[in-house]
Amino acid sequence: MRGKSLRLVCTGKHSGSADDFCADYTEDYPMAGKDELRWLLGEVQEACRAGKYEAAEGLYRRVLTLDEQNSEAWYGLGMLFLQRGCLEDAYDYLSEYAVLAKDLERAEKVEVVLFFLERLMGGGDELPSEIQEELEEQFLASFSEQGWLDRPLVALEGLTPREVARTREGKVRVLVLMREMECFQQAVDRLAFGAPAGAAKRS
Repeated sequence: MRGKSLRLVCTGKHSGSADDFCADYTEDYPMAGKDELRWLLGEVQEACRAGKYEAAEGLYRRVLTLDEQNSEAWYGLGMLFLQRGCLEDAYDYLSEYAVLAKDLERAEKVEVVLFFLERLMGGGDELPSEIQEELEEQFLASFSEQGWLDRPLVALEGLTPREVARTREGKVRVLVLMREMECFQQAVDRLAFGAPAGAAKRS
């Protein structure tokens, strides 16, 4: 999807600072192979518990230097970049996850994310409108509280996310709102702590 240039404001620091954060977790701990992978993923959990998501990014990158087939790291990075609003980067990472995924439930959700991002970035195959609408609503429902999709919101001038997301501009607005709600950060937390992919926070 490189070159399909629609980005939300991409916030936060990038990989350089993430690697600096990561150094606090990994220095003076010599390991190799599977032991190091297990340790790094444990440190991702600790970073998420402490709210240090830049550190989690650096740790996921370290995981991929040891095992580029590690689907958990690809998913975690994809969700972190989606939370940040870097849509192209999120798409690339989640595309890698979709190829490697073993968790079928999470893989299905990622396919819907990829479809939604393709719509925003002007790519993807054209589908019948009712199928497109169904897939887009699956994305919104999968990463939000139960009932949120049909809840009138002040931030949307009293409209529901389902109503606003019918246009491309509206999809951007709803995605920004989901980032403000930290929906994708919560997806990283669920991954790190071993919760099911669909265990979104309930109202």
